[in-house]
Amino acid sequence: MQMREVFNLRKVKRLRAAKAGYGIAAVFFVLLMAVFVRTGMADDDVYYASATYGWDRANITVTVNQKTIIDITPEVMDFGLVDPGTRVYSYNVSDGTNNVIELSQFEVENLGSTNLTKIWLNVTQPTSNPFGTGNAALYDPGNWIAVNVSWVRDQTGTVSYTNTMSYVDRIEFNESKELVYLNTPANTVSYGRFRVAFWEYFWAINSTGTNCDPTTATVNLVLGNPAEPHNVTRTGDINLVDGDEVVVSYASVGTDPNSGITYAVPSAATTYNGEQYVFLVATDCSHIRAVRWNADAPGVANLDNQGYLFSAADPSVGLYPGQALALNIEMRVPYGVVASKYQGWLTVVASAV
Repeated sequence: MQMREVFNLRKVKRLRAAKAGYGIAAVFFVLLMAVFVRTGMADDDVYYASATYGWDRANITVTVNQKTIIDITPEVMDFGLVDPGTRVYSYNVSDGTNNVIELSQFEVENLGSTNLTKIWLNVTQPTSNPFGTGNAALYDPGNWIAVNVSWVRDQTGTVSYTNTMSYVDRIEFNESKELVYLNTPANTVSYGRFRVAFWEYFWAINSTGTNCDPTTATVNLVLGNPAEPHNVTRTGDINLVDGDEVVVSYASVGTDPNSGITYAVPSAATTYNGEQYVFLVATDCSHIRAVRWNADAPGVANLDNQGYLFSAADPSVGLYPGQALALNIEMRVPYGVVASKYQGWLTVVASAV
């Protein structure tokens, strides 16, 4: 009995060892197969499968069209109830949803798919002199808007600006009545006021011809001393011949592409009361324009910004899709405005070429 038990014990050990060896071989085989299967699929990057895990891929393609899209936000700016001769520095977003938000800036963003090379503004303007008519329909608050660039988020990051707050494109018509207290130069053919909220500056156009075409006559715009504005408490500079005036001379003409009106164009920009403008004179002597941010106007090549809010040398360094610029804004309500609610438009224009 003892010899048989020893024999059986040895047999059991051999069987256990054989089983252990098979188990080890089996485990090694499974791992080897797993490595072989995964390695064999390494060149196939769209499919994988195992006993417990798998994935597959589909190729997705879309082509985005070239579209130049510019967005201005907010789209509603309500400067509220104000007195004549007031400068307003903030507005309310009265769009029905954000009625309690007060802002002094707005943003222009590239929502399209092209790099923007140029951005500028247009504003609505009166088509005739509204002052002294008593007709509220003749006024337009787009003519009272001034802006400057706060920052540009372009390919170089956030860039701050220090340019002066200036009218976008201010039109001023010849006075409809005689200003008996104004001393004007010789050959004055028309005169009026350059209105900046609670300040007014008198101007006069003199011409040696029957109109204000500088190709046939000598034409000058005489602006009153900017250090002596007129308002309800100050007479201001009413003597436009005492030598402290700002004189703009003209030598060429240009046509506004939007209105078709022909203007006398100066050979240089003029800095007046700290704000740089191209002062245009209508060749029929009926009005003047002070242009800063409207690149569509004649003569803007003389401005340091050529009438643009943003300008890049070529599309590769333009304002990329998703980038933006921010503007500060003011409402400069002049004196002599009929009590009413007024609505005008500020339009942002962009080009990708």
